[in-house]
Amino acid sequence: MNTILIETDINSVESIKEGILKLNNIVFTDYTAIHKLAKKDNKALDINLKFVFNDGSQTNFLTRDNEQTELWDEVTLGIPNKYKNQFDDHSFAEFVFFYNAFKHNQLNGDIISLINRVSSYNFGTYAKTLCYPDKTPVAFWAVFFLMNNSTNYADVCINYFGSLNLPNHFKRKWGEDDFIQGFLYPLTVSALNYVYKKQNWTADCLKILASQISHYAYDGIPDLFLDQLKNHNPYNLLLDEDECNNFLQNYITEQRAVYNDSITSGAENIVSQILTLIIDDQIIEEKTNYIIDSIEKQE
Repeated sequence: MNTILIETDINSVESIKEGILKLNNIVFTDYTAIHKLAKKDNKALDINLKFVFNDGSQTNFLTRDNEQTELWDEVTLGIPNKYKNQFDDHSFAEFVFFYNAFKHNQLNGDIISLINRVSSYNFGTYAKTLCYPDKTPVAFWAVFFLMNNSTNYADVCINYFGSLNLPNHFKRKWGEDDFIQGFLYPLTVSALNYVYKKQNWTADCLKILASQISHYAYDGIPDLFLDQLKNHNPYNLLLDEDECNNFLQNYITEQRAVYNDSITSGAENIVSQILTLIIDDQIIEEKTNYIIDSIEKQE
């Protein structure tokens, strides 16, 4: 496992940009280059990517800046301890790097290029999801800070979460598959909840939510997601007819895409267990048949 060092002065926008460009132009240049890092003898390898800051040492996961520590703890709130205990310096160093990178709007385009490059590789036929040794997906925190600091990001984030294929630690709950897709990953659920609360249901948030719930039609709905949705949801916003219709159309579009790969649409589960929490009962009663028919009949 080769070590990739990104040495950065996080107080310098030029140094941060240099680090991002190294990732785009040297480390993750194309599918072939990434594949050499990610697999050997047909077996997946961890990506030993280390962001090293200012004094030449990697940020220590246990001794952290107070502001960043508070944000980390809030974003990961509610995640089962068996996931929290896996995080190490690899994940937190990426968190610190992009925490600082997104202070500079001029870097957004380069960061989005990196996210899209990682997503494209993850979708590859012979690829495995790029992960650090602590099993956090590479570029996860880039996506989080993109959502947390920008607008018009929904498609980039949906594409990234859709590209993730991660170990399934809840087989009895979500079937016997060895892997789960990105929207079921507890860190995704918790990070999205933080963004939804902070952004207060922007158009980007609602579009991502529509995609998120479409992925729960077959594998089950995470308890963490339901607990968070009950405490904070877009119910009042979706009382507006135009907002509600737009959200439902986004959901139908996303569920159709998932349905294309399955025998049943699974829409009934989403309507009864999720949409009833966020949309007025009368609207649900009026729209249920339309929602299901639109998905299953592809109208």
